[in-house]
Order: sequence, then C-alpha cells, then structure tokens
Amino acid sequence: MGVAFLYYWPTTLALVSRAAPAKINATMMGITFLSFFVANNLVGWIGGFYEKLSPAQFWLLHAGIAAGGGVSIKLFGNSLGGVLGGGRPL
Repeated sequence: MGVAFLYYWPTTLALVSRAAPAKINATMMGITFLSFFVANNLVGWIGGFYEKLSPAQFWLLHAGIAAGGGVSIKLFGNSLGGVLGGGRPL
C-alpha cells in the first residue's frame, strides 16, 4: 500500500493542479486531500474484515474492489479523458 501511494499520489496532485480551473484550484486540492482521508478510513475499515473472513474471502473482496475500479475506468474513461483535455481515451 505504501509503495502504491508513492506512485499515485504525486500523479494525482499534478493532475488535479493542472486540470482544475484556476479559480477553484485550491479547493480542488483540498478535496483531493479529503478524498485521501476518506480512502484511508475505508482501507482501515476493510482491513477489519481480515479476522472475520477466511483468507480466500478477504482477498476475493479485494479482487472485487479492483475489478469494480477497472470497470469504472472502462465505463467513464472516455468522458474523463475529454474533461481532462486530452488526448487518447483510456
């Protein structure tokens, strides 16, 4: 998790600071940090299932979350690419 954070956090901050309109750039950066706070609380809550579920169920839960994220990227990738100004669809 820590290594993943090191990879995505600088990219996220750069993307938000570049894509947000100048008038609300600081607000959007604040929302980015707020989303990080919410995500960390969610990770802690999901981690609480480690003792309640079998190992297979616990990791299948993670695989389902990852699959849901992949489906979301496929569904919304083109529209997000247009909003961010650019280039190729995801």
